Amino acid sequence: MKELFIAGKNDFEEVVGFINGVFSEEFPEFMEKVYSKKNFMRAKHFCIRDGGKLAACAAVYPQDIKCGELTVKCAWIGSVSVASDKRGLGYMKELMAEAEADMVKNGIPFAYLSGKRNRYGFFGYEITGIRNWFDFIESNVRHTVGFDSEKEYEFVPVYESDREALLNIMSLYSKRFIRVRNEEDMVQGMRTWGYRPYAIVRKGQFRGYAVIKNFNMPENNVLLQTSLPSDRQLLISELELVSWDELLMICGSLIKRTGSEKVRIEAREWEREKCRLLAENCERYSIETLGNMKIFDYVRTFDFFMKMEAKLRRLKKGRLTFNVFSCCTFFIEIDENGVKTGEADCEEADIFLTPAQLIRLAFTKGGSFAVDSGDELIVNWFPLSYTPERVDEF
Repeated sequence: MKELFIAGKNDFEEVVGFINGVFSEEFPEFMEKVYSKKNFMRAKHFCIRDGGKLAACAAVYPQDIKCGELTVKCAWIGSVSVASDKRGLGYMKELMAEAEADMVKNGIPFAYLSGKRNRYGFFGYEITGIRNWFDFIESNVRHTVGFDSEKEYEFVPVYESDREALLNIMSLYSKRFIRVRNEEDMVQGMRTWGYRPYAIVRKGQFRGYAVIKNFNMPENNVLLQTSLPSDRQLLISELELVSWDELLMICGSLIKRTGSEKVRIEAREWEREKCRLLAENCERYSIETLGNMKIFDYVRTFDFFMKMEAKLRRLKKGRLTFNVFSCCTFFIEIDENGVKTGEADCEEADIFLTPAQLIRLAFTKGGSFAVDSGDELIVNWFPLSYTPERVDEF
């Protein structure tokens, strides 16, 4: 007998054991913001039990994105899993439909999902985001600032009990143009997908923080001289410094202390000054996408992101009306009073796109692959700058 239900707190061990088995992973180790007992109910787990055993699961993790006075609620879909002997029965389709209906009911205008595009494109999700990676290598640092000061920097792991370190981190994070985490979930939020938060300390003084993957940590909780295989690289998903004049010295310290050949730092499009500084000093940089996106409410989604973009840079005045096949027709207008969005009649449409084409146009560098248009408004407005942080994914 099949039963569809939403997991409660007493289902924690059964659900975690199930998804651990399907993915051959230990979810509590890299997703403690959800898969610890105290956080389990932060996500809503839609489950199917068949024959008395869990057969499938899909979770919805809500999230607020804040930019000044602007706030929008979105959600991540994750832990989409089906038992190996229950595949082909339509359970994933059923759970995805339940999850999306619940998001729409609760007024969530768009959702993200990490996973393969060719799998989740079937459900209407399309690749999104602009990830800028900046690579620093040993010779890159040696020929600029050298390594004389690398031993002056320590990288100290940060835990929820480290009140002083957390306050220092929040003092930098709170100044960011876009924020997702609150103080109470800052540390566990950064302990996601194998990343860990570190306070950067020089001569006893806090100099910034980094969220890093691929560290080998000794037992005394301070990063000392360790060795990494030559094919290993340090990945920094988030970096904030008291003074960016110390960037290269900090990179040099990481390289020398770990033996890594490369430090890769990620920065978002909205971090314009940081991207400029990193690009000027790195060995090379590259651009990637991040995850998949689906829009349920086009008016509310573009109202938030266009207003966010208008805070970041000057947008050309004008109006465009988009017809999204099988979904809706809506307009974006920018005038001396700011950004306006709203529903429109199909006959007014200037541009006709599928949902996937619109996401590629608006949120990736591949917009020219989605629509062949030289319209000055399209060229000026898109792509939009927001991309989720790697550690804010689910």
